[in-house]
Amino acid sequence: MWKVLGVETSILKAGQVWKERVLQLSKRKKGRDRFLQVLDKADVNHWFDAQEELHVLYVQFPQNTKADDLQFFKDFVVKVMKDVPEQVIEYNGIPQRFTIVMTSEEEEDVYQSTKKPRYCD
Repeated sequence: MWKVLGVETSILKAGQVWKERVLQLSKRKKGRDRFLQVLDKADVNHWFDAQEELHVLYVQFPQNTKADDLQFFKDFVVKVMKDVPEQVIEYNGIPQRFTIVMTSEEEEDVYQSTKKPRYCD
């Protein structure tokens, strides 16, 4: 069975469960109000890279998010994770490799920019 920060879940809900657990685990941390404001704007997703066997928690912020807010968020998450006794992601008790990616940059759709327009007759 999959677990994210000690909570049993399906792997499809891993991003949402991670977000909820970080909220729960941060209750007594200094700076939580600012953390909640920054996290409220974020979209959290989970991806699994099967070739590298790596779980990715992808936290997307709006483009107008300030760099100091991103740095604060990173530092706060590291502080919360340091105090967590459970593995971030595990399967049947086996810890899984993971990384957390945080960004406020929007990816350019390279495919759309190189695609030639099609005209219908």
